[in-house]
Amino acid sequence: FRIQLMGRFQNLYIQASCIVLVSVITSLLFNQLRESPLSFVKKKVEVVSVLKSTSSVTSEPSIIGIDLELAKNLFEENTLFVDARAEEFYNEGHIPNAICFDDFDLLVEKLENTIGMDDQFIVYCSDSDCGSSEDLSYELQSHGYNNILLFKGGWKEWTDANLIQAKYE
Repeated sequence: FRIQLMGRFQNLYIQASCIVLVSVITSLLFNQLRESPLSFVKKKVEVVSVLKSTSSVTSEPSIIGIDLELAKNLFEENTLFVDARAEEFYNEGHIPNAICFDDFDLLVEKLENTIGMDDQFIVYCSDSDCGSSEDLSYELQSHGYNNILLFKGGWKEWTDANLIQAKYE
């Protein structure tokens, strides 16, 4: 009886291993056949203080990290900001005229009604340790947006510098 039971577990283990292997191979193939395959390694976003040209369109989609001074200058040029924080935090305070990301489909709809796929915009979240803005940037890039700027210092750096703020009360 024990040998029969061990044989059954061995068969289940082999079947489960085959299912996992087929799933991994299928997902890898699907990713490679996508119009823009997802990278397996997250690219490090370098922070810059000066853009070569704030209106140039690069040949490849890019996510460029920007510092506070550049974020402030782009704000003054009416560049669109996207807040990657939850709506409750956005309502407590945000960069004026920023749009909120609480629902990805609604955000994409707002972006489609506001800017073109090649227009630059800035994504930020709470602070430099927050990964939401980077995750959202990559998600938007895979959706077809090509010139995304990432304000790594986020809301904390903006408020610490006593820059203009908006709130919903």
